[in-house]
Amino acid sequence: MVNGRLIRIETRRSVGLWLFPPLLALAWFYLHGGQFGFLTMLWVQASVAVRGIVFFIGPTLAGATAWMAGRERRRGVEELLATTPQPAWSRQLATWTGTVLWGLLAYALVALAVGVLTARQAVWGGPILWPVIAGLLALPAHAALGFALGRFVPTRFTAPLVAVVFFFAQAFVWVGGFGAAKFSNDPRFDWLTFLSPTARLDQSVWYGIRPNVGLPQALFFLGLTGLALGSLALRERQVPITWGIVAMSGFLTFAGVALVYQAVSADGMQEREAARRAGAFDPRDGLIPFELVCTADPLPVCAHPAYRPWLEENAPLINEVAAPVLGLPGAPTRAEQRTPLAPKPFGETLLFSPQSGQRSSIVDVVRNLVTAPGYPGPDYASESRCPDGQESYSCRLAQSAVGLWLLRRAGFEQGERAFGTHPDLSPAATRFAALPPEQQRAWLQANYAALREGRVPLSALP
Repeated sequence: MVNGRLIRIETRRSVGLWLFPPLLALAWFYLHGGQFGFLTMLWVQASVAVRGIVFFIGPTLAGATAWMAGRERRRGVEELLATTPQPAWSRQLATWTGTVLWGLLAYALVALAVGVLTARQAVWGGPILWPVIAGLLALPAHAALGFALGRFVPTRFTAPLVAVVFFFAQAFVWVGGFGAAKFSNDPRFDWLTFLSPTARLDQSVWYGIRPNVGLPQALFFLGLTGLALGSLALRERQVPITWGIVAMSGFLTFAGVALVYQAVSADGMQEREAARRAGAFDPRDGLIPFELVCTADPLPVCAHPAYRPWLEENAPLINEVAAPVLGLPGAPTRAEQRTPLAPKPFGETLLFSPQSGQRSSIVDVVRNLVTAPGYPGPDYASESRCPDGQESYSCRLAQSAVGLWLLRRAGFEQGERAFGTHPDLSPAATRFAALPPEQQRAWLQANYAALREGRVPLSALP
């Protein structure tokens, strides 16, 4: 049995005490580096972001436990400690526990902070616990593997090498991305990436977090922890109870792997991606029930209730940008947030996607104001002819010029580059802006529907 007093001593003596502030700093760096730059904080994003701090804390903790595992060898006290009545396995488990507690404490504090911040700002939904728990259980697994490697290879280079290898192994999975990290050229093996706590997940307020691999990952991490620590126990004393622990850990590991495969296969991630590219929709893409929140502006702007803070700030901007075309034939009568993986509405609905900044979101709105649903939008590199064949460059340049005019009129000149750098665009937009409002309205009245369909050449712009 592990002595509680010995654990308290090892906790105070552990290198984890000195690494605790850096662990918090690394977690903050990960979160602050892009996870919470959005105006609206969403529970789905916060839950996955908490799990994501394992990306830094896990390898650091593995390196720390590898260092602590070789402490007795480095200090030359192995033979001396072998004469003590306390079993070697008990000392090693106390050392491992005293170190891993610091990592778990850092993770818990960061998770609590993220939860409080999200609860203060989120307006819809609630925390999703399984990614948080999976990340929590991944830390002892990192620490156990690092400790075992530190005991079996007790050199000064083991600890930094373990930390670096663990970090780049997780980076390989993360960079591989959603359903794309290849362990071979056969896509059937992509499910293996979801054995990692850093595998990218499909996350949205519309469908939740998928695939749901919480329980399988928990079993897998518990099994890895038991196997790593059990291997150390077998090294010291091969007794039936130790063999039983190792066997049970092996079973949990195998069960976790099998259930991850089943969860990913049943979720049909690759099939849904292929269907989305083909314009079809998988029946498994069931939306989480919600009611759109709409404003009472001249152009009603509707969004998912989770995006209410974004809506309150940006709906007036969308109306300001769209004001010159409201009421025109073919003009939008409603603006609605784009729903991923769902059929897009047609007719007079203006689609937009709330993003992390006003600039990107307003540019998205303007693009859809000058492009009708189902027709090509501004294409700045295209040199194809207009439908009437009279111009040597694309009619889409006229869409871009009107888009520039709408942006400048609303004071969003910083988004101009999104509409290209063709030398004729800016002069055309400036020329149109210099017209009296009556002439602008009259031209739009006669040409707006054709403009959105890409049938107006740039030379037709007055």
